[in-house]
Amino acid sequence: MSRTSIVAGILLVVVGAVGYAYGMRAGAASVTALIPAFFGIVLIACGAIGMAVDGLRKHLMHLAVVVALL
Repeated sequence: MSRTSIVAGILLVVVGAVGYAYGMRAGAASVTALIPAFFGIVLIACGAIGMAVDGLRKHLMHLAVVVALL
């Protein structure tokens, strides 16, 4: 599940970055385009820490699910 969280987080960061870049190109960039990237960063952090610290894996994956539900 940690790898799934990291992959989903990377996809969200890419979506946010592409959306913001498109806004910059169109001349109407907004920080709200980066909202998916912020959630993606949290998911990546949960996945990476969950892979590194075995005792926290279950807690972090539950946190990742809560973030994903938001």
